Amino acid sequence: MKAALALVEVVVEFSCLAVELGHSLTAVEANPVILSTEGAVAVDALVIAVR
Repeated sequence: MKAALALVEVVVEFSCLAVELGHSLTAVEANPVILSTEGAVAVDALVIAVR
């Protein structure tokens, strides 16, 4: 259950980032997100700014 809650937190926080900065971003992604009994971590992220 801890991993599922951690995944929800990652998705929500990442979504908040995208909403707050959406006007200045072309793309944003986190992939992969790894779940374990300790929680969740986004291993890699891509952010492309508007030019």
